[in-house]
Amino acid sequence: MAILVKHELTGVEYVMIGTGYSFYKDSIPSPLGGSFFPDVEEGEVKMVAVCDSVGTISWLSSDEVKVISIDGNCVSQLLEGRNDTYEKSEKCPACGYPVNARVEVCPSCELTLIFDED
Repeated sequence: MAILVKHELTGVEYVMIGTGYSFYKDSIPSPLGGSFFPDVEEGEVKMVAVCDSVGTISWLSSDEVKVISIDGNCVSQLLEGRNDTYEKSEKCPACGYPVNARVEVCPSCELTLIFDED
């Protein structure tokens, strides 16, 4: 199964060979509060492993790549008629990830969602 992706910043096409996800949290004592009020840094890193035409493996941010085709089929052809509800979705107010009205928790940032019923 070959998944072709395009790096949106450079326009270069690659074969996707895997994905990676990491969450980190770092805490160091602050100058004023010491360990009682530490400086905390946290975040998440979502990466995609890709290879070029000569087999060189690289890691790219998943936000910078777009899937072009899967096994020679365009993504739009594979999902034709299946995602009618996707167009009716809303965006998470915290991270902007598209979410369906039936989802209670954002799959990207885990914010609990409350939708207005119209």
